[in-house]
Amino acid sequence: MRERSTIGIMLNEDANHFAYSRTAEEMTPEGVDALVDGYADGTQVSDLLFNVNAMRSSVASSVKQAFWDGFDPDAGDDQPFFAHLSAADIKTIRHWVGNLLLLHQRTIDPYARWLARSRKHGVRGWISIRMNDIHWVEEPGRLMHDRLWREHPEYWRERAREFETSIDRAIDYAHPEVRANYLAYIHECVARYDMDGIELDFMRQPFNFRAGHEEQGAALMTSLVRECRELVRGRATTLGRPLRLAVRVPSKPDTARRLGLDTVTWARERLVDHVTICPIFGTTSFDMPVELWKQLLAGTGVTLAAGLECNVMPFPGATSRFHTSETVYGAVASLLDRGAGRTYLFNFMDRSYAST
Repeated sequence: MRERSTIGIMLNEDANHFAYSRTAEEMTPEGVDALVDGYADGTQVSDLLFNVNAMRSSVASSVKQAFWDGFDPDAGDDQPFFAHLSAADIKTIRHWVGNLLLLHQRTIDPYARWLARSRKHGVRGWISIRMNDIHWVEEPGRLMHDRLWREHPEYWRERAREFETSIDRAIDYAHPEVRANYLAYIHECVARYDMDGIELDFMRQPFNFRAGHEEQGAALMTSLVRECRELVRGRATTLGRPLRLAVRVPSKPDTARRLGLDTVTWARERLVDHVTICPIFGTTSFDMPVELWKQLLAGTGVTLAAGLECNVMPFPGATSRFHTSETVYGAVASLLDRGAGRTYLFNFMDRSYAST
């Protein structure tokens, strides 16, 4: 087992990438373990963060619907699960969701195995929870949507107008039912898994309150983070070792605060142990204010990481292309030189779609 690095690469593994990119023959304990082997062997990866959800859960849950809920692998493509999808989408989704269902039917919990395998490699293993995923919200009938979102449009962030943008249909944490749902799911994951830490991913997406109500929502979100801290503290006592709480937040402190994510207060109140800063979905910032974050977090003991998305895009909707080795090295060199403790990679996948 290699020694764990205090300065290394943190890599986020998407909730559906494994099932999407592997064949059905790889839905085995050995196939699951191989994912971690590939990321850990001979690399500088110090932390693997395994994302367990979008709106739905990639593993069976008593709180959220699983991705395969409603899918009949023996039925044809005309089943309600595939309503309104193109033939190409149906083929892809049948493959992906079918693989998740196979793991479930074979009683293989990939997250339990990945965490154990990470520990064998001397890599820290985390569970990462997306706090407000909005994939495909422009199509309410899509299978990605959990019943909480689908059955309660009154919980959507913007309800007074017709659909204009995906962030209008993010979930609104001003509703106690929304906060209770996510806390219950976090509690389920904390109790289920033997991990080194749990991450609250507020960058999928950071729009958690109605427009103009974000600063009033900050106290509600701080209260939620405080409850998560208590869950983590209790689980650490059970495990007999430290358990860390991380957050992924916008790249600028003032942006985070104005969106109701009072990250500096969380750090100063010792509610979080680790903060990852990053720009909005799909974009890359080569000039994140690491020095300012370091100043604001001084004395808190919080580890600061700087995050990169896989795309080089200055703002959402601009022309996009994937990072090259040169652009990644350039960004990382700058961010580490400015004081970031670690580099965090998001959507840097090891494989693309595996056709059957």
